[in-house]
Amino acid sequence: MKFIDPKEFQTATSNLQFPTGQELADVVTTAIDSYVEKGTIKIESQSSDKLHAESGATTTNTLPEKEAAIGKVQEVFAQTGISLAFCGEDHNYKYDRTVIEPRSAEYQLMKNWIATGELDPGDADYLRRKQARARMKSNVRAQQQVWDKSAQDRSRAETLQYYVRGSKLAVDMVFLERGMIYPKVPKEVREEAILKDGFKIKQRSALVAAYLFLCVAGGDQTGDDRIIIFFGAEHADVLTAFEHLVLKSTQVPWVRKRKRNYCNIPTNV
Repeated sequence: MKFIDPKEFQTATSNLQFPTGQELADVVTTAIDSYVEKGTIKIESQSSDKLHAESGATTTNTLPEKEAAIGKVQEVFAQTGISLAFCGEDHNYKYDRTVIEPRSAEYQLMKNWIATGELDPGDADYLRRKQARARMKSNVRAQQQVWDKSAQDRSRAETLQYYVRGSKLAVDMVFLERGMIYPKVPKEVREEAILKDGFKIKQRSALVAAYLFLCVAGGDQTGDDRIIIFFGAEHADVLTAFEHLVLKSTQVPWVRKRKRNYCNIPTNV
């Protein structure tokens, strides 16, 4: 693997247009091939002439629980070829539990009802308020469950990154979504460094896949490349976009000759 200069990639893609009616992956693939052909983005492959027959790809979905997820990443990274592990997250953990409680005009009053359990059967609004209290209790409980599961995503990511920092997990690149506040890890690239603001969710996924593809396309092609990706779960299509580039690129045909292992770890939410 040879890291592509993030600023070089950002400059090349900053004005990329996505015409309506065209598949995002096709647009990005065409653009990347053009950048490589013109030398706008330079990649250098080594020993690619030693690769002969085209190889295939395997995709694994694993359970979101921490132990199962970590075990699967270790298993996938033990394979030969190119290994990408996508670690999906839900970002509700970024907010306090109180922040995600429902807010309404009767919020404080209902909160007091929940706390005291008091309702006056003589109140003309007794039934309405009783139903509202039940709904609020249910909503708060459901939101807290979402928060708890989202926090499990963060704990899982922190453990994986701890393994990376302690060299318990061999990786060649760690890619993190914009806005993530995790401490720095070795060999990391953050989305802010390669993409300007303004791209939509699916466009970002395709462009991140393109950056990873170009990095994998450089360097010794007979070795092993291991990448772990920390992103919101809605970006899991990074894996399919990466494979699309592998199969469709005309300027970088040697990557498709390598074995590819994909691992998708969904959010707990």
